[in-house]
Amino acid sequence: MMLTPSLVRRARQMALISLFATSGGCYQYGSMPTAGAAIARTQTVELLLNERGRADLVGRIGTDALSLEGVLVERQDSSVTVDVQSVTYLNRTTSKWSGERLSVTSGQLRDIRSKRLSITRTGSVVGIFVAGMVAFIASRGITGGGDSSPPGGGPTVIQ
Repeated sequence: MMLTPSLVRRARQMALISLFATSGGCYQYGSMPTAGAAIARTQTVELLLNERGRADLVGRIGTDALSLEGVLVERQDSSVTVDVQSVTYLNRTTSKWSGERLSVTSGQLRDIRSKRLSITRTGSVVGIFVAGMVAFIASRGITGGGDSSPPGGGPTVIQ
């Protein structure tokens, strides 16, 4: 099979779709260090609300909020301030936000978790992607191998 521009374009599209579809799987949330520990101010965090937090913040973020995701601005012993990127509700729907600043007290939180790159998940995604591309290339016969002699059995030698 010949490597045509449309086949190359299709392979690129599949690669991009695969990459975007799996890129979210490379991150996971883990426990935050204690309040006294040094924390990067640009770190993405997830604030899990308790019942009191859901009730206290209903006027700011809506009813039945489960968690907030945002960029950490400040963390003190009694409160956490974030620039909110999204709010997830009890029914698992998510509302996107555009960085509005919100302070939440410790008494309104069940947990604070930080978003980190997962080496295991990232390795798995890369492995699956590479295996898929190898399978695609092998099934299309576009490896560049094959008979290198010119059509017609080669040049005619005149003596």
